Amino acid sequence: GGARHSDALAALGARRPARRRPRRIRDRGRSRLRGSGDDDDVYLLKVDPAGKEEWHRTWGGPRIDSASSVRQTEDGGYLVGGTVDWPRWLGSSYGPGQSDGFLMATDGLGNPIWEKRYGTACDDGIGLIAIEEDGGIIAAGNIVSPGRGYWDIWLLKTDAVGTPEWQFALGGPGNDGASCLL
Repeated sequence: GGARHSDALAALGARRPARRRPRRIRDRGRSRLRGSGDDDDVYLLKVDPAGKEEWHRTWGGPRIDSASSVRQTEDGGYLVGGTVDWPRWLGSSYGPGQSDGFLMATDGLGNPIWEKRYGTACDDGIGLIAIEEDGGIIAAGNIVSPGRGYWDIWLLKTDAVGTPEWQFALGGPGNDGASCLL
């Protein structure tokens, strides 16, 4: 099934799910739904046309994880992009930098199918995602580029299962950021 305009799915960086009245939430970047608990996790919430919760899922590690973009896939699942923050003392098991970009594919009920992290030795994050006709993924975000400016635009292209095909940074001497993918 394709996306229905009357349904809503939100992917948010969140603390433990708070008991709040479900409402339609648009993808607005680094939104957070606050609750009680320790560090933030990604919170996926699916509501029906009347705003009633159909399901929710949480995902994340021991530090701050946030989702910035969500897209429905042709098979009815979802693709989520964002940033994971992983303590350096735990090594590189979650990615090469302190914070890294992530992509996660789920089925139609929000259950993870695959999840991959991307980045450099510096801090990186994914803010925007688009799905190409062949199922490939284009992601845009920010990357710290020493010697060029601080934040630069980071473009990443993967195949349909998240295997990187290419990536590069764009930017000048100041901070740069992407605000839209077409």
